[in-house]
Parts: sequence; structure tokens; C-alpha cells
Amino acid sequence: MALCTSGEIRWRIFLTKGLFFRLLLYSSLDTLSHAVENPTHQVKGILGGSVLFPANVSLGITVEKMEWGFYPQGGGRGYWLAEFSHGKLEHQSPTNRFEQRLDMVDETTLRIKDLELDDSGIYNARIWLTKTQFQEQRFSLTVYEPVPTPQIHFQEVSQTSEGCSVTLQCQAPRKEEFSISWKRGNPPRALGNSLDEYQLSDSGRNLRVFWRKDSSDSAFTCLLTNSVDQKNASFDLLKICPGNDGEQVRAVENPTHQVKGILGGSVLFPVNVSLGITVEKMEWDFYPQSGGLGFWLGEFSHGKLEHPSPTDRFGQRLDMVNETTLRIKDLELDDSGIYNARIWFMKSRFQEQSFSLTVYEPVPTPQMLHQEVSNTLEGCNVTLQCQTPGREELKVSWERGNPPRALESSLDEFQLSDSGRQLHVFWNTIPFDSTLTCLVSNPVSEKRASFDLSHICSSIGGEHIGTQKILWLIYGLSAVFFLLGIVTVVAKCQWRKMHQREIVRRFPERLSQLFRFPV
Repeated sequence: MALCTSGEIRWRIFLTKGLFFRLLLYSSLDTLSHAVENPTHQVKGILGGSVLFPANVSLGITVEKMEWGFYPQGGGRGYWLAEFSHGKLEHQSPTNRFEQRLDMVDETTLRIKDLELDDSGIYNARIWLTKTQFQEQRFSLTVYEPVPTPQIHFQEVSQTSEGCSVTLQCQAPRKEEFSISWKRGNPPRALGNSLDEYQLSDSGRNLRVFWRKDSSDSAFTCLLTNSVDQKNASFDLLKICPGNDGEQVRAVENPTHQVKGILGGSVLFPVNVSLGITVEKMEWDFYPQSGGLGFWLGEFSHGKLEHPSPTDRFGQRLDMVNETTLRIKDLELDDSGIYNARIWFMKSRFQEQSFSLTVYEPVPTPQMLHQEVSNTLEGCNVTLQCQTPGREELKVSWERGNPPRALESSLDEFQLSDSGRQLHVFWNTIPFDSTLTCLVSNPVSEKRASFDLSHICSSIGGEHIGTQKILWLIYGLSAVFFLLGIVTVVAKCQWRKMHQREIVRRFPERLSQLFRFPV
């Protein structure tokens, strides 16, 4: 049987005492104990903040002691928190989940500091007025998270001679406790009731608005609130819908510039501005490659980049290198998309330039495998495979030799598969040309892997190569012996001729007698 802690014993005594007094009350023995109950008070707190539970005690009444209990909102057993008497709060266990976060502000008010979400629940206060009479009060606490700062994105911008039609989206986490509303103007005020000008959708997140050029209210504000906190974000339609200031607005357009970046690297968007032209301000927006809403990046003026939300997905990765060049650092794959720059030279003239950014992953190092090796007297047949992750943007090509050079165009020696990842090659055992290289690349990176055919063709075809050497040795020796035989015969003939001449010279008379014939 598990032993009870002092706090559990006290809480059980507390419950037993309460049950006992209620039984007495129900049995009409109310001369001993009276419980005065009050309705539950609703208390709201913010994560990390503090709340007060002020017990309502009539003036002139002396409180002997006050006991506090807690029932978590998520369910489970309630437990005893503390007892306050003689000006001192006796906490059940300073090391439990409340730690040192409980204290009494005055004789009747409990405070909880550094609120946590799990602090939500029912807090019971039992105020003992005498030994037999007590009063109970309840506080229902709900702890909320702080509201994040929303972001306003825009899409479907279309302009007419009368004004501009645009859809604004207030982006924020989808939680039941969050409420979204819209205001217009500066200072913000409620939207008008005209359905022709405003239309809300997606639980108030999307605002479709037709803004007239002669309107004085170009700022729209998204307000995100819960019961304890609120945040807002504003967007000025003049950034994308030029107003009517008596002069026709003219835009100078330029073709889209293609920009390529590598994951984790950085890219520059240099705006082309003619020398001698003064730029009043520069505005930047972004449309993701994956689709969806475009959103405002920032405005650069007077040497400073004003970023609407330093805590959004770009964080602190945006800066201006100079007056006309935006830089994005620590590139992410989701940074791919269209970046628009609107350069204002005066109130009614601006220039637009677009940059199409594609962010690529670094190329992985390929691996080379070999298969289908066969050997003949003339050389070696082998199929090489260049293995890389299956990414469409990777290009595979082959090189040969050391240093690597392009493959020869002979179809008898090289044959590539449709994907280019497999190479069938016939190698004629030329030692200095035995290296084949697989090159994997994308627009921003490349990696190589090489393989020496002599490692597999010499070992597997060693028997054939040995036979070739023996045959050549036999052919060579036969030629040598043939030449030696010819030389020997010629030398012998020459020796005999020389020997006969010597005999004739030395013994001419003897020879004449020997070869004399009768008449």
C-alpha cells in the first residue's frame, strides 16, 4: 500500500471535512456549520503572464484561514494547493509543477505567475470564518497563447479606369480561439456595408475589395484577436494600385530576369536604373513558384529597408546591398518564385522589373556500377551505370580519359541509354584510355565519379590476354629462328666460295694437271 504525502493527507482531510459538514448541513444540523457559496468567476490569462484570484470577503469579517484547491481543465484528480493563515502561505510542495509561482498579494488574493497552458482549470477557495463556518468561491482560469502577428498577402490584382480590384488574405494560424476582422483607413475604422466594395470569405480571412482611385482610404488592416491579446497588420493598396492624382500613371516594363541559386547560398536582384535618375523609393513583392498568394516583402527608401514582418519566413534574410540591389541569404527551396521590383521615380511614374528565381539543391556525388562484363581477344565489353537520386533537374553526361574529354562519336564503341545513365562501351585494352567519368550537373552545381576499366577487364580477361602474349611470343621466336637459318645458309655458301678461290690461287699447276684432258 502506497504511503500518502503530507499534502495528500491534508487534501483528503480537506475533502473529508467538507463532506462531513455538508452531511451535517443536509441533515439540518446547521447550528454547527454554514457554507456560503458564490458563482464561479471567469478569469483569463496569457501564457507567461500572471493572474489574480481575489476572494470576496465582506468588510469587518475576520478570516481565520484560507485553503486553495485546483482541478485541471484537462480532467484528472484535483489536488490541494496551499493554505494561507497568520500571514503565511503554506505551499504543499515547492517542487511541484507550480514551483514558486504561487503567492498571496494580500489577505484574500492568490496570485499565479509565469502562467502555463496547463494552469487552465478550476481554482477553489475555502475561506474559514470560524471553526465551523466557511465560504467557498471558485475561479475558472483559461490560459491563452499570445496572438502571432498576421501577414497580409494579395492576389488577383486587376485594374480598370475607375479603380483596382484585389483580394487580400490575412494569414494566421487556424485556431478556434483566434478571431479575424478587417478595418480600413488610418486610424483604422470599421469597413463600410456596401457589398459592391467589400466581400469576405473563408471565415473572414479573405477580403475582396474594389478600391476606387478617388478614395482617400487606401490602407486596410487585418486584426487578429483572442480573449487576452491582439495583433494587426496593415497594407496600403497604393503599393499595387496607383491612385488618381490628376496625372496618368505610367509604368516602364522590362523583361523578366532569370536568376539561379543554390540551397543555403545567396542571390542578388540588381535593378537596372539608368545613370542620373533619382529613385524616390523601391517596393518589393513575391509570388511563390508553387502558386498561391503573393505577399509584400518591403519598401526601400532613404537608405533603409522597411520589412513588414522580420519574423516571417524570410526573417532576417533580406537586405539591400546598395541602393538598387536586393539580396536574399540562406536560400530555401520555397524561395523559388517571381520577385517584382517597383521603382518609383516620381509620384506618377514608376518602373517594374521582375526576377524569376529558381533554387536548386546541391548535386550529390554519383556512384558508378558495372555489369555485363565480357571479354574477347580484341578487348572488353562492359556496361557502366551512373547512379544518382531520381531528380528531374539533374543532367548526366559521360567523359573518357585522364584528363576527362568528350566521348568519341563512334557508335561501335559507345552506346548510351535513353536516360543517359547507362553507357555500354567496348574497350580495346588501351591502358592510357581506360578511365571513364560520369558527370552529374544542374545549373548551379556539378559532381563527377570515375571508373578505370582496367580494374575489371584485366582480371576477368587475363586468360585471353595471356594467350595473346604467348602467341605473339611464338610468332616472334619463329621469325628469329627463320632469320637465323637464312643467315646461316648464306654464310655457309659464302664460306665455300671463298675456300675454292683460295685453293685455285695456291695450287694452280696441280689443278691444271688434275683437270687436263687428252686430245
